[in-house]
Amino acid sequence: MKKIIILIFLYFIFKISLAQTGTVTIIPTYSVCLGTVVTMTTSGFVAPTITRWETSPNNNPPWIAIASSNSPTITVTASASLYYRAVATTGLTATNSALLTVHQPSAGTITSNATVCSGINSGMLILAGTFTSVNFWEYSIDGGNNWAPISNTTTLQNYLNLTTSTQYRADLTNGTCPSAKSSVAMITVNPPSVGGTAAGTATVCAGSNGGTLTLSGYTGNIVRWQSSTDGDITWANIANVTNTNNYSNITQTTDYRAVVQSGTCAAENSSPVTIT
Repeated sequence: MKKIIILIFLYFIFKISLAQTGTVTIIPTYSVCLGTVVTMTTSGFVAPTITRWETSPNNNPPWIAIASSNSPTITVTASASLYYRAVATTGLTATNSALLTVHQPSAGTITSNATVCSGINSGMLILAGTFTSVNFWEYSIDGGNNWAPISNTTTLQNYLNLTTSTQYRADLTNGTCPSAKSSVAMITVNPPSVGGTAAGTATVCAGSNGGTLTLSGYTGNIVRWQSSTDGDITWANIANVTNTNNYSNITQTTDYRAVVQSGTCAAENSSPVTIT
């Protein structure tokens, strides 16, 4: 009779040991940024001896054992979102599984850079990347030394009629990761084209003459010179991109001018100069 009682007692102890389960606690949080050091602790076992810790990407078998993990506490460096559980020595009973969610660092890219004309421009910047929230946009007009905030928490940022070259970027957060700045988009603003003044007016003898015209006071690049022999009704192009233009042995009164263009701005003509 005594043996039967002992056997029954052992039977119930064995059932209890098989039935016991533990709870996994993750510190500091169940949602962390990539590379965060996380400590997991299991508790709730009557005999809290751990055989191993295991991981699974989807909370289903097969569970992958973590090497040298036979302690109630384990410390890992977060590298991917995984389910974790511990298995007790007694009965090899598994704890509940706990999901450690790992966020990628906050990052973003803005498209696109543009070159525009001062005072006559518009466009839209588009933000994409790894983030859960846009905290704000900001801009700089001094090459990125100082930034001013823009109250915009969307992925789109408009600009209109800028008169100064301006950089834009966004401040982003992805999950529990620290905030970070996006890439920088540059809107380069060209000053309006100024044709300038052509000088060198002269009266010469037909067929035996020569001289040099000069251009000053212009803004932009000289894209060509032009000449007209019909009172400026039609103009013929001259392949010359310098600020001087020579003429030689012309036989009729001729007007000359330069065509100047600043970046993407509309081209402007210089004042004309007449060789009579």
